[in-house]
Amino acid sequence: MVEVTGRQSNHAEMVRLDRLHQWLTGSDRVVRDSRAGQNVRPRQRQHRLSPEQVEQLLAARRSGISVEEPARRFRIHPATVFEHVNRTVAERRYPALDAAQVDEAAHLYRSGESLRSIGAHLGANATTVRQYLLQAGLTMRSR
Repeated sequence: MVEVTGRQSNHAEMVRLDRLHQWLTGSDRVVRDSRAGQNVRPRQRQHRLSPEQVEQLLAARRSGISVEEPARRFRIHPATVFEHVNRTVAERRYPALDAAQVDEAAHLYRSGESLRSIGAHLGANATTVRQYLLQAGLTMRSR
């Protein structure tokens, strides 16, 4: 005698169908993995940008909009925004420092200037200045 439970008897097939449904609909719901006997999060769906969307993203960055805004708008990770910016050799919002600027920043920092004021002087973010000073071997003052 067979007991009818109203569910498919082949759990692996049910999981495959759930994943297919998730892929087609873009749903982020959790599916049951019958092999592991536990709930697992399906793989993240990738959002590929069209050339027009990449241009919109770059235009947003050139206008000074933060990384988070285009990332939210296009449903991509902020690191992906930076990758697109770096691929196109677009000017960074806070450019990297060259060796002469790092030397100048080190001199200013040793003379008592704050990271924020050095960053403003060099046209870079204070965190960027700190990173370069640490790479140059300087020890940061306590706050």
